[in-house]
Amino acid sequence: MTIGARYGRLNLFACALFVSALMFAAEALAAPRAAELGPELPLAEPAGGFVGKLSVTPQGGPAGTHVTVRGEAFAPEQEFDLVWRTVKGRWKVTVAEYHGREFAPVGYRIATAMSDKAGHIAASFIAPEDFGFQHDIVVQQGNRLLTQTAFNVEMTVKLAEELTARGHEVAPTTVARLLKDNGYSLQGVRREVAL
Repeated sequence: MTIGARYGRLNLFACALFVSALMFAAEALAAPRAAELGPELPLAEPAGGFVGKLSVTPQGGPAGTHVTVRGEAFAPEQEFDLVWRTVKGRWKVTVAEYHGREFAPVGYRIATAMSDKAGHIAASFIAPEDFGFQHDIVVQQGNRLLTQTAFNVEMTVKLAEELTARGHEVAPTTVARLLKDNGYSLQGVRREVAL
């Protein structure tokens, strides 16, 4: 298999990520995938206004971050679901045609929280492996969304650290060598501009 490097550093970075995925695919992830947080729940809708106030600490971090959610002003001594919202994606293809991508919203239960006599709730979880940027954390009761906040999943790559930990020397030729070892080749397209 040949991977072309037409756009310099960007493609080299993409190749490095590809090699990383090849090398570490069999190893367990430090964070659960979103679908592993808990069962899928129906997406609740707000009704009769928002209820309660929710905060998340920290407000963002990479997958694997320990997250604490706290809430107040909920009905006392009742059970609530904390839900992580994301999407399920798939390629829309037939035997010979590509029709784009499709994404459907989905929610996974993080925890079930019981409010105390003062209407406070709290729960902790590990930020899952999921697409980057904002994800809603929702408090719902049955099909009613009560309130929500967001957690920012930061996209991170620790390629040099991971390679070094596995005994690989990290140098400009590392990606090319690892691609070759796995049956791939990295080729560049040279362009000349006439002046």
